[in-house]
Amino acid sequence: MRSTSLSDYYEPHYREMRIVIDRLPEIHKAAKLVMSRKDSLYLPAEKATGVPWIMFGVTHYREGNCNPLTNVLNGQRWDRVTTITPKGLGPWPDWISCAQDAAERHAWVDVTRWSIAKMLQEGERYNGLGYANMDKD
Repeated sequence: MRSTSLSDYYEPHYREMRIVIDRLPEIHKAAKLVMSRKDSLYLPAEKATGVPWIMFGVTHYREGNCNPLTNVLNGQRWDRVTTITPKGLGPWPDWISCAQDAAERHAWVDVTRWSIAKMLQEGERYNGLGYANMDKD
């Protein structure tokens, strides 16, 4: 099994990443959507947890398309009990409370040094290391 350490895996992968030019419009659209929720959702979540706002932004984009009615855990509504993995959570009083719960469940609140490589690692770990585990030596 390969190492999932920052220095051995994520940092070299980040350095080798290249943007596929044909996907640039999609990337811009996603970035614009994340940025549209930065002040109302992601910065308040950062203030409440110490987790960089971009972690909430990209995770919420992946899970709920940045919809303020969806939670960051699995994209279902935050004001209802979840019925898909993770099941049986919530409802929460607001989006920020749900984001705090996600940060605690995924131990983001315990991270003391955030870097791009660390964000990549935590983003992958969020839904499991299946993709990283396919990249075996």
